[in-house]
Amino acid sequence: METLSTLLTINEKECVSIIGSGGKSRLLWYLAENFRHQKVLVGPTTKIGLPNNHAYDRLFLDDYPLDQQGMPGVSVIGNMGTFGKIASASLDVLSLMLPFYDKAFFESDGSKQRPLKGWADFEPVILPETSLTIGIIPIKVIGQVVSAETVHRLPLFTVLTGLTEGDTIDEASLAKIISHPQGLWHKGKGRRCLLINQVEDPKELAQATAVLKQVPEEMKATLETVIAGSVKEQLGVRLWQKK
Repeated sequence: METLSTLLTINEKECVSIIGSGGKSRLLWYLAENFRHQKVLVGPTTKIGLPNNHAYDRLFLDDYPLDQQGMPGVSVIGNMGTFGKIASASLDVLSLMLPFYDKAFFESDGSKQRPLKGWADFEPVILPETSLTIGIIPIKVIGQVVSAETVHRLPLFTVLTGLTEGDTIDEASLAKIISHPQGLWHKGKGRRCLLINQVEDPKELAQATAVLKQVPEEMKATLETVIAGSVKEQLGVRLWQKK
C-alpha cells in the first residue's frame, strides 16, 4: 500500500473540492496536515464542524483581512454557523483568497454524517476554480439496509439507485451512485479522483474491485484515477489509472 497523499497526486498549485460521503472531513484535515509546511487554505462550501485547534494555524471567521492571507501553515476560512459549525464564506470571497495559497482544500458536500446520500439540484457546491474533485464513497456500507439512518436525502437516493427502503446495499448500489448522471459526479470539476474509502482488509478490497467492475467504461473514462483505501489508516492502493 501507498500513502493516500501520494496516490491522490496533488499538484504544486491545487484547488481541491471533496464530495460524497463517508470520510470527507477526515480526508480534508489529513490533506491539510500533510501539506502544512506550505500555504494551505481550508474551509467548507457548505458546513463543517469546528476543528480541533491543533488542526490549523489561523482561523478567519466572518473577517478575512488580506494582509494576513498567504502565510505558511493551515488557514481556515468561513463564517460562524450554528451548533458549533463553520459555514461557508461567499464563493466570491473564497475565489479572492485562492491566489494567496499553494493548496486549497474545500469540503463541498453534506451528508448529515450518514454513509450514503442522494443529491439535490444545488449539491455539491463546487468552487469554479476547482482543479481536482475527490469523490468519496464508503465500502463498509455494503450489507447495510437502505433507511433514513443510512441515507441522506433518501427519496433522491432511491431515484439514483432503484433501491427502496429496506433493501440491502451491495456493490451494484455503489456503482450506480458513482455512475448515475445525477449521482456523485454530476457537478465535478477539473480532474476527478474516486476514493473508495474504509477499505481495510482483503475482503473490502475485493468488494471495492467489484464496485469498480460495475462502473460503465464511459463513466470510468471521465475519471483520472480510482483508489481503494482508508483515510483513517492514510493508506491505499490504485485500482485504476487513466492512460
